[in-house]
Amino acid sequence: MITKHISAKQDTILQYLRRVWEFKSMVRVFVTRDVKVKYSQTRLRSLWFVFHPIIHASLYVFFFQYLFKIDSSQVNYPLYVLSGLIVWNLFSNSMSQGLSGLSESSSIIRKIYFPRLIIPISKSIVVTMEILASFVLLCLLILLYREEISLKILLIPVIVFFLLLFSIAVSIWIGAFSFKNRDILQALPYAINILIWFTPVFIPIETYPDFLKTLLYFNPIAGLLDAWRACLFANYIFDWNYIYSILVIVPFFFSGLWIFTKNETKYIDFL
Repeated sequence: MITKHISAKQDTILQYLRRVWEFKSMVRVFVTRDVKVKYSQTRLRSLWFVFHPIIHASLYVFFFQYLFKIDSSQVNYPLYVLSGLIVWNLFSNSMSQGLSGLSESSSIIRKIYFPRLIIPISKSIVVTMEILASFVLLCLLILLYREEISLKILLIPVIVFFLLLFSIAVSIWIGAFSFKNRDILQALPYAINILIWFTPVFIPIETYPDFLKTLLYFNPIAGLLDAWRACLFANYIFDWNYIYSILVIVPFFFSGLWIFTKNETKYIDFL
């Protein structure tokens, strides 16, 4: 009797490991496909990973530092902007691409059954690979500006994990409700453009009025961005008022996962 019980447990564990391995293999297939498709017809290919953040950061630094005289008291302003853009692009790109990937993969979804969560996860991995080039550039600029690097930089993977978790959570929450109401997808770009102004990407939080600072503390991206900078720069002090917004990410993800899984079969009919 005991032997049968042990054998049943072993079979369960083996089945679980097999499913994890199959899930990982499918994610790798989707990631490889997305990378090949995205840059197959460009001459510069992966060099765009570096050009995008340089162009955006240069524009923001020019307008906000030299025209509007905005500066950061804790970190050199160009580093402040670039570090903010990396986090913002990681969130916004992985969220929007994860959501659009469900519609782009409609032909595959109709023919083959597989966990739909693979699509936003694979999109997030591709975006992370793109952001990695920006992070290397940021590290080189930190050395160039002679900023003191904190040992807390070792915690950067934890921040990235929570960023991806939140971006996937947002995409599956929107995906769970947008399959019946396409107006949500039309309003999404405007919502993202508004949200960036409530996130200290290129405007330091000390320059915000007090009533807007309170709103910032409810923004998980603002909290993760502040934690990101605190891990990068030794002189940067983390604002602990953000901790509550960061703590809601895990329950937000699992509740969204439950709703998405519950509506997964209905989603196919609207693709």
